[in-house]
Amino acid sequence: MRNKVTIGEALRQAHRQIKTTSDSPNLEAQLMLANILGKQRTWVVAHDDVELSPAELKDFQSGIRLRRGGTPLPYIMGRWEFYGRSFRITEEVLIPRPETELLVEEAIDYLRANPGNRTLVDIGTGSGCIGVSIAAEFPSIRVYATDISYNALCLAKENATKLGFSRNMHFFQMDLIFATKGPFDVVCANLPYIPSHDLKGLEVGQWEPHSALDGGTDGLSNIQNLMEDLPRVTKPGSLILMEIGAGMGVACTDLAKKWFPKGKIKIQSDLAGRDRLLNIAL
Repeated sequence: MRNKVTIGEALRQAHRQIKTTSDSPNLEAQLMLANILGKQRTWVVAHDDVELSPAELKDFQSGIRLRRGGTPLPYIMGRWEFYGRSFRITEEVLIPRPETELLVEEAIDYLRANPGNRTLVDIGTGSGCIGVSIAAEFPSIRVYATDISYNALCLAKENATKLGFSRNMHFFQMDLIFATKGPFDVVCANLPYIPSHDLKGLEVGQWEPHSALDGGTDGLSNIQNLMEDLPRVTKPGSLILMEIGAGMGVACTDLAKKWFPKGKIKIQSDLAGRDRLLNIAL
């Protein structure tokens, strides 16, 4: 009869298998196993002598095989952390990233400074991580979440419901915001902004949905289309926040000046010093 495998043994085997695929093989293996066991990672680290059941070991080994083949960890786990909350993730939406939290923080700061303003649109909501994270901070806010993908919209609604904020949110399937009326106090958008020719050579393009990444020839197609429509759904005092790609600050500033010549425009950098957020205060 085959001996059972302990947590410590399983983790050591996993490290050997994914060390050439992952930059953090120990951490990823611990997170994956914690997800399977329904425990915190710290518990897994502290209980390396606990034996895994055959089903637990099978699930873990299956996940390790996927990771060894290059599948991103969040898609294997089916969830990922963003702004202190766990969101369910599928391969039909982008993986939430820490740099997007800058957009959330700017929106929250604005809403706290302007307590009378409580309407926000989250364009291209994906998993819903932006809209849900903001809705969590303001009980009276109304968040309108849009996405062209029906499946992404269903996932966003599921996350909002499971996290307890669906009462604040309304979900609409549409391209950008062409079918909305507005006006909105805050516009948040994390649109595809990777130039098509660059996407082919990026690892992210192998796994994450191209519809959420491909920004056209220069990466600006979706941003420009949205910018043209924004004067219709904004008003004096509104705030526009759009995540952008590194090196796109000048081009996005020029677009903003064209459509909002009186707006206060600034480009904010992420922690790595790269262009990350277009901020337009009207």
